[in-house]
Amino acid sequence: MPRGILRIGCGSPWCGAWTQSFRSQPMTLPLTDHGPLTEHGPLTDHGPSPGRSKIPAERRVARHPGWLFGLALALTAAAMLLSHAVGTRNAAPAYRTGPVARGAVTASTTASGTVNPVVTVQVGSQVSGQISELLADFNTEVKTGQLVARIDPALFETQVAQAAGDLAVAQAGIETQRATVIRANADLEAARATLTNVQAQLRKAQALLFNARSSYERTQRLFDRGNASASGRDSAKSANDAAQAEVEALTAQEISQQATVRSSEAQLTLAQANVASAMALVQQKQAAYQGARINLEHTRIVAPVDGTVIQRNVDRGQTVAASLQAPVLFTIAQDLTAMQVDASVDEADVGTVRVGQDVHFTVDAFPGRRFTGAVIQIRKAPQVVQNVVTYDVVISAPNPDLALLPGLTANIRIVADHRDDALLVPSAALRYHPAKAAPPSSPPSQQTGEVWVLNAAGQPERRPLRLGVSDGSMVEVVEGKLGVGDRVVLGETALSTASGAVPSMGAGPRM
Repeated sequence: MPRGILRIGCGSPWCGAWTQSFRSQPMTLPLTDHGPLTEHGPLTDHGPSPGRSKIPAERRVARHPGWLFGLALALTAAAMLLSHAVGTRNAAPAYRTGPVARGAVTASTTASGTVNPVVTVQVGSQVSGQISELLADFNTEVKTGQLVARIDPALFETQVAQAAGDLAVAQAGIETQRATVIRANADLEAARATLTNVQAQLRKAQALLFNARSSYERTQRLFDRGNASASGRDSAKSANDAAQAEVEALTAQEISQQATVRSSEAQLTLAQANVASAMALVQQKQAAYQGARINLEHTRIVAPVDGTVIQRNVDRGQTVAASLQAPVLFTIAQDLTAMQVDASVDEADVGTVRVGQDVHFTVDAFPGRRFTGAVIQIRKAPQVVQNVVTYDVVISAPNPDLALLPGLTANIRIVADHRDDALLVPSAALRYHPAKAAPPSSPPSQQTGEVWVLNAAGQPERRPLRLGVSDGSMVEVVEGKLGVGDRVVLGETALSTASGAVPSMGAGPRM
């Protein structure tokens, strides 16, 4: 090829045709003031200018390589843009599709939780003192009533002995007061008997006084009529005065004896009250004695349930103080073969959780093993941490081989619903909607939706569906015009030309 001719490369058919035309015709460029430049030199109406040397056209063209390169580059870019525009006008969207199939689908809720024993008992001390014996350790199997620790009992034994002595003194006081009651009662009986005797004598004296007074009055009347002597009258008067004095003396004695009786009654009442007080004191001392014995018994720390010691918080020789609350010495898990998982379920998911639902969970300690259980309780008290609301869900976790340990973190999957032989579509197909398609007549919901299936012309066609269980990636089709093997549109890929290849932009200019 002559040196003055440029070769421009391009990958498009249009660019190739343009290059061929460029090759077949002489290139004329205004390189001089004397006319167009051709392969044979500048063309003018008068021929070569006088005084100029006749330099061949190839050499003159070669003197301006930068100018020609820029022009060639501009033409190449124009050809590439034109080729891309033509290819774009002819492009059609390509679709990614997925199959409709039958299979099992499970709707589930995920959560995290902690493995715990069903019953955990904290064993504490109700008395203060120094641990003198420690008879259980971590992982010790214990039975109800088994001695697991002992607090030094010396102080408590002394308290029991003192309480027993106080009780004995109080019981002796009761006997003393009872004897006082007996004496007071005897005194009262004697006073009452004396009073009765005085009263009998008084009645007799009153009768004698009545007779003496009657005799005196009769004698006085006779004396006044002259029928009785003065000595007879005086004798009757003396008898009357003597009877009167006797009555008065006995009356005074009766009053005194009545006072004695009342005093004896008061003494008896006081003695009886002292007995009651002594009995109350005995009860008080009895209670103190029983309390001292109980405190002594509390120095023996025993297991309240059958189980396994999973925590020990004291050592031999350590002093425990139970002034405000019982210090925890041991923690016993009652039955490690039946564990539970305490799960925290988000408020957005708790509405799908029901008692009795199956649960699958894994723990980091056994990454290849899946454990099973069931929901046994949904606690209604919310747990709020940093404005995040969760609810505690209790899950049974059988543990016959004791693989599950207290405190393990569980990754939980609660099975809300399950279908074994369901017609399934990818959930991505339910999210696809062609840009130019009309919106659905009703907005989709959890029970309804639509997918797009390519028709015979390769265009997407809407298929409304009624939906069922979903696991997040596949969705059950309850009702709709779909069958196994149909392919639903999942999305669109990059644009392609009518021939299926993206147009080449060429190799660039070269000289």
